[in-house]
Amino acid sequence: MNPDQNQAPQAPKEKSFGATIAIIVIVIVLVLGALYFWGGSASNQTSVPTQTTSVTVTSTSTATTTSTTVGQ
Repeated sequence: MNPDQNQAPQAPKEKSFGATIAIIVIVIVLVLGALYFWGGSASNQTSVPTQTTSVTVTSTSTATTTSTTVGQ
């Protein structure tokens, strides 16, 4: 007798999409996190504060005004 004949027929295996969906969700979260981080660091680089200082020096013969701009 053939050993395959003694076994009951097996039902077709169902495919599970749980692992595939989990991987897709993880990739989407990583991409959104990267975009959030990249957008935050890009906005910090473009908005560099500048400071303007005016100094007036007065002497007995002339008045001199000096303006200095400092960028960080």
